[in-house]
Amino acid sequence: MWTVALILHIFHFGYHQLTTHLDLYPFNNIRSYAPPQKVSEVGLHSIIIGFAIVVLYFRNYNLTGIALCGLGILLIEEFMRWWRYYFFGPRNPQKIVYEKALKDTIHILPTIKDHPKPNLELCILHVTTLFCFICTFWLWMYP
Repeated sequence: MWTVALILHIFHFGYHQLTTHLDLYPFNNIRSYAPPQKVSEVGLHSIIIGFAIVVLYFRNYNLTGIALCGLGILLIEEFMRWWRYYFFGPRNPQKIVYEKALKDTIHILPTIKDHPKPNLELCILHVTTLFCFICTFWLWMYP
């Protein structure tokens, strides 16, 4: 399980960096990000995911709990930023922002009323975050 978790975290890190730095339109829409937004996105994820990779590599049980907390915060952030609007609908200013950011990208999720849908790139990223959290939790619970 340790090897699977480490490989999954490395994939997660690489996938996030690739999709944040490279314009793969229509898979992603990195063009709509302002430079400060891109820097904060890269920085936050680099710290959280990078820390988890280092902790798993050195098999440090105590720091695994801290990495798990970071991944949990990341999951909550992803839900609050994307999924709550997909399931429950956005407020008007948020709808305009999401339509601009996600317009014309690849979507695989069904439409719920007029709610904005996370695109395929985000679906892959967020599922990977969830699997990283589950693997890290497993390693923390059953060292």
